[in-house]
Amino acid sequence: MEADDVATVGKWLRSAIGVPFVVVGGSAVERIVPVATKDVDVLIDAADWDHVDSAIESRKEAAPLEPTSGTIRGTVVTIGDAKIDLEFLSDEPFSGGSKPGSFTRYVREHESVVHEGVRYATPAAVFYMRLNAPDDWRLYLPAIERDIVSGVTPRTLDAAVLIAERFGVGPTVRERVDAFRARQHALHLGQD
Repeated sequence: MEADDVATVGKWLRSAIGVPFVVVGGSAVERIVPVATKDVDVLIDAADWDHVDSAIESRKEAAPLEPTSGTIRGTVVTIGDAKIDLEFLSDEPFSGGSKPGSFTRYVREHESVVHEGVRYATPAAVFYMRLNAPDDWRLYLPAIERDIVSGVTPRTLDAAVLIAERFGVGPTVRERVDAFRARQHALHLGQD
């Protein structure tokens, strides 16, 4: 995935979909440090699914969303010569029981930056999402490790815990951060 692809898909999203979004995942981290990512993940308010579904259906350059329900749905968008894998992530699993849309709004207002017209989540917000993933959060530990090795400061984990505390899941995410750090410590001991 090229950095230009993210900017291109961001512009397409604004014109074709028209809902507030934030680039998250590896594409957001890659704006700061070099990491390899294969797709563009965007966070949307859970209340915007119907609008996103309708907009995608009407666009010939985008494949239908798959699966047709759930909190993560993907498509492939063809823009010029580029075929870009695009995943929409609902903020519902990350709002911690708060009012729907509150996590997207929080990230847009406090945990993101705008670069070349596209809003990108901070690494702290990305780490929070990975550590509070609705499925197996352990699957995201290699991505966190990759990001830290690439240059994201390990203190970003503490910032992710602060976000978790705001959304009522602080103890769970703190426990997962501790497990990540213990894993890292054990791996480093094994290398000596």
